Amino acid sequence: MNPIDFFIANGVHVFPIRPGTKQPDVPKGSSWKGWTKPVTAPYGVELGTLLVVDGDSAMSTAWIRANCPATPFRVQTGPHHDGTEGRGVHFYYRAPATATPPFIHCDKLAIEARRAGQYVVGPGSQHPSRCIYRACDWSWVWYDLPVFPADFPFDDGCRRTTVAGEPYEVPECVTAGERTHELFRFVRGFKARGASEEMARFAVEQFNRDRCEPPKSETWLSQWFRRAWHQADRPDFGKQQLTLDASDVAYE
Repeated sequence: MNPIDFFIANGVHVFPIRPGTKQPDVPKGSSWKGWTKPVTAPYGVELGTLLVVDGDSAMSTAWIRANCPATPFRVQTGPHHDGTEGRGVHFYYRAPATATPPFIHCDKLAIEARRAGQYVVGPGSQHPSRCIYRACDWSWVWYDLPVFPADFPFDDGCRRTTVAGEPYEVPECVTAGERTHELFRFVRGFKARGASEEMARFAVEQFNRDRCEPPKSETWLSQWFRRAWHQADRPDFGKQQLTLDASDVAYE
């Protein structure tokens, strides 16, 4: 089956992706969420009824295989994020009825568990590295997908996960799987407090250098920061009180 047809037949929205990137390619002023117009590759898959656990390194993929429910729907993605040889794997599940955290923090690993409000690039699309996302051979029957357990132990205490609604706490160390997520929260926290773009850029450079293992490249950070800073705010953005002050960027 064409994966796009599978998603649409099961009520999962897909939307166009800008070739050579992972960014939505929808008209200005519109949203990728709930997209219903015809789509061809490259495309994104809106999550919500689906949850995808992202094995973006050999260690995280091995951990997922050993500890998460087996799933027949797996997609080979792009090169490992930690620079090691090999390619990542997306593990697809039906999502549980309850909300889930954005990461599995276990055995000193940070494994992204993408869920409602997020998306992944769909099988058949081209990764920016020019690798093709390839789905494994399976039945393409919706109910063959297991439901991810609502009571799955997402955090074994190896790293504290900030609960939604709590003030953001700057982590001591950010591993490869969660760098973009944490950098984004850090930058938007500064914007919510009224910091200037220059101050936020200085702070995020220090955050990347001192707290990310390994740090993102300067080229990536420069391009990403511009998008993150100028991204449109949610209607409720800025209402939450965030605990960010000068001490958060003084790493001595």
